[in-house]
Amino acid sequence: MPDISVIIISYNPDMNVFRRCLKAIAALDHGPLKVEYLLVDNNSQPALSEYQEVKDFLSVRTDTKLLIERRQGSGYALLCGFANSTAPVLVTFADDNEPDPNYLLSAKKLMDLHPGTGVFGPGIIRVDYLEGAPAYFEKFRYVFQETSMEGTKVTNSSYPDNFYPYGTGMVVRKSVTIDYMGKVEKGDYTTIGRIGKVLTSCEDLQLVWNCIHHMKLSVGRSADLSLNHLINAKKANFTYWKKLSYGGGYSWLPTRFEVLPEEIVTVRNTGREIRKSCLRLAKVFVYNFYKPRFFIISVASQTGILDSIFYINKKKPPFYLNWVRSMLGLGR
Repeated sequence: MPDISVIIISYNPDMNVFRRCLKAIAALDHGPLKVEYLLVDNNSQPALSEYQEVKDFLSVRTDTKLLIERRQGSGYALLCGFANSTAPVLVTFADDNEPDPNYLLSAKKLMDLHPGTGVFGPGIIRVDYLEGAPAYFEKFRYVFQETSMEGTKVTNSSYPDNFYPYGTGMVVRKSVTIDYMGKVEKGDYTTIGRIGKVLTSCEDLQLVWNCIHHMKLSVGRSADLSLNHLINAKKANFTYWKKLSYGGGYSWLPTRFEVLPEEIVTVRNTGREIRKSCLRLAKVFVYNFYKPRFFIISVASQTGILDSIFYINKKKPPFYLNWVRSMLGLGR
């Protein structure tokens, strides 16, 4: 049995990005560990198997299984990897992740030292704008999860704090994924992640919440885990940022309420939620009136949240919410 399963998920990758990802993964230091690799093709066109870079990777990492997940969605791709993995510790990468060489050794050490922790994420994420980015993006690197911390911190907080792990470079116990997959199979959890250009998400956050609330394990981040997040020009722009903010806002509450259905009563009053969102935006405007882009992003996020609340309550969004979404150039 392997010590670690490495799961790489990809859909229609930018090969300038994916090439660096595969090169870094091929160079990972195993030390004494036995490692299996699972490359999950989420129905790419053309198929990953047709790319020379993938063929080269498979010739170097002969311990790799190439899997095809026909159901579209990053969540389905992860589930495919989880189901086919055989190690007690899993490490997941997207096709725009470039892990440091010691990633696997650090992951195994962290899991051994923290038996009460079910999920770890990198404490150091460096954003690399491969083709440059607008100057103002330098102030908003956190949009693409740039972070830097010292040491190792764990938490069992009900709401995300500074030590919640991102899906990027996630290290997770097999037992956590088994419990999560069981709830997906029963239909309790339905979050499927990003589908092509639709930027809904939070399947990784749902796994974290399940770990904390139902398995009673902590989660955390560690500076021992570090990687580069490779961002191309298709992502390093204002339009993508708007869609990402809307998708995150739309995904947040439905994902959480599937884990904690007792909390759904908090959003039954849609009128109150609209007033709360307007108050939030008013505060954002007052304190950030000189940052018009930031205000627009906040509007996109709050629009996503309100759309999700109407969806949860099985109501049609009011016309003015549809108008705001249209003016922002956002789809549902």
